[in-house]
Amino acid sequence: MVVSYSGTVFTVASSYVNTITITNDILSIPIFTDTGDGEINTAIIRLSAIDDKYITSTALNDNDRVYLVVAETGGGSYARTFEIMSKVNIKNKSEPPTLQLELAGIEIHLQRVKVSMNTFTKSTRELFTALMDCYNQNKTTLMPTITYDITNIPDIISNLDWSTEDTILNRLNELVD
Repeated sequence: MVVSYSGTVFTVASSYVNTITITNDILSIPIFTDTGDGEINTAIIRLSAIDDKYITSTALNDNDRVYLVVAETGGGSYARTFEIMSKVNIKNKSEPPTLQLELAGIEIHLQRVKVSMNTFTKSTRELFTALMDCYNQNKTTLMPTITYDITNIPDIISNLDWSTEDTILNRLNELVD
């Protein structure tokens, strides 16, 4: 059961430097996932939009990033960064004006870059490094840069066949399996 939550938006217009605190405007978080199984995490946040706050302004935009922290009964917590995929204005007679943010986990960017390579002579550590380097070399300016540490990645010879093109996310999932 959710006890508390907080939300901070990092704006794309400021290159993710400026923030907007949305904690006091969060009405509900009907969906948030932490799959951990290679699927893209998703969330929906409903914000109070009384006096057309957020609806008529350009405060929140697609590609802004939302850092969401949810605390649960028993001390468990959930902290994830999502990207705004769409905004839906909700106006009806039974509820106050609401802005619904539909969010996708920041890992969605790993689905936007595809890769194929000869893998037969590479170790798992070399493959991981090649995937991260490929992503960083092919990302757009709106996609985050990945920094990584290979210290805890096993250095064993791989038997994976990556001769056909697939996404970085799918390749990372194969590497983990």
